[in-house]
Amino acid sequence: MNKLKSKKAMTHGKQRSAVQTPANTPAPSSMSRWMVILVCLVVAGGGSYFVMTSYVIAQVPAEIVGTWQVKGGEMNGTKMTFHRDGTFTSMVTIEGRDIPIEARVAVHDKALQFTIVNGFTGKQETKTQTVRSLTETEMIVEEGGVTSKLVRVN
Repeated sequence: MNKLKSKKAMTHGKQRSAVQTPANTPAPSSMSRWMVILVCLVVAGGGSYFVMTSYVIAQVPAEIVGTWQVKGGEMNGTKMTFHRDGTFTSMVTIEGRDIPIEARVAVHDKALQFTIVNGFTGKQETKTQTVRSLTETEMIVEEGGVTSKLVRVN
């Protein structure tokens, strides 16, 4: 039995010596490893941000994004800017005063739904306009039976 134990011990000793790594193998640089990890994280984060803002979170289609100017009617000359993230900005002249308008806008089928905080009352209001026609340079919208023509500025 002792003979069997000594053979096992010798076999273990041989296995251990065979597995050992050479002493002159350089260890990989921890700085370069962290730089590669950092670059991978930045690329993954940037790609995720692009996909989320362009496809997942986008509230306004690319055809509507941009600055439009009202031609004709009581709001003639008013510029409206639609942003891809669903924000809307405009400058409206009411009673001789220029009032900045900021709103959230979402498009559902052919309806533009604006959520605006009224500057006078502070209350949130929702307005809906129906897009009757949309080309690359012109948009016709209707709200409450009144039709407005918008022309793309940029």
